Amino acid sequence: MVKEEPSVEQNLRNIAKIVEEEQDQLKIIEERTGEFKLDLNKEDEDSFIDEIEDSMSLDELMSLYEKKFKD
Repeated sequence: MVKEEPSVEQNLRNIAKIVEEEQDQLKIIEERTGEFKLDLNKEDEDSFIDEIEDSMSLDELMSLYEKKFKD
């Protein structure tokens, strides 16, 4: 049985869905913190990204984010 490759249209729809889901996550961050403060281009010795673990829940990630960027 030959598996049919997804069409370009299907791939674009999948990408659009992923982008929408990520925008929803960003809205949650913005609502909880007031604004999105993470600068991915800035290089720190103690980077926020380095503190993230794969096993963290969304609540744990949000707590870490709020602790790191609390004014």
